[in-house]
Amino acid sequence: MGQFIFWIIMVTIGGLWTAYATLQMTDSWNKLHKQNIETKPSMNTVVNGNGNIVAGGNVNIQKTAEPSQADLERQKIESDPKVAVNFERKQGEILVKIRAEKNVTTLALDIPVLGKIVNIHDNNSVADAVTRSKRVVGANSDASVNNIELLIDDIKPFKELSYKIIFQPLPANIFVAGTDRYQISYKWQFVGNSFSKERWVSLQTGKPVDRPQIQVRGFNVINKALSPEEVKKLYEDGLKKRELE
Repeated sequence: MGQFIFWIIMVTIGGLWTAYATLQMTDSWNKLHKQNIETKPSMNTVVNGNGNIVAGGNVNIQKTAEPSQADLERQKIESDPKVAVNFERKQGEILVKIRAEKNVTTLALDIPVLGKIVNIHDNNSVADAVTRSKRVVGANSDASVNNIELLIDDIKPFKELSYKIIFQPLPANIFVAGTDRYQISYKWQFVGNSFSKERWVSLQTGKPVDRPQIQVRGFNVINKALSPEEVKKLYEDGLKKRELE
């Protein structure tokens, strides 16, 4: 009899607890539902010129400020790849070495050579840089002054590039004004901006110099009197551009 009364009491307590929990859940649900009904959604909208909503929700529109000229100049100085070019010369050969401290998108090099160009050897791996063009500007005859143009893309940082120029030099006592310096220009990218730099450099000292007042590009050295036929041929030929593979 005592156990029966005990179980009746336990069942009664369990029922009361279940009813209490149900009431609590119902009350919480009603409060949440009421809050959702009474609270108006906060929404920002973007409206186009025709009055139509083209974006909704919590739209956060920010306009990135354009960098000032001073900022661009500072970025250009700080991001300069600092390209260095060195020349090693011996009889009939010029070894050109190029090195950059950062990535260079494109580099152009214009080198005067007193003599006939025989060949230009590209000693580089395509993993370090891509030589897009190497050509001779000038008549490239036995007695001529010519220019070598190198166009190089995608130069990796701290990779030393080298090009060997083989040529037949002019007599040592011949000097042509404006051929004592070379021109270099290169481009690079930094934080979405494109920068470029150009300079003239002395072949003797390796230091920057002024742009020459007269730039010689293709020049024949003639130490004899020419016949009318030879004069006519030189006039008709003019300056030739040749690609060296």
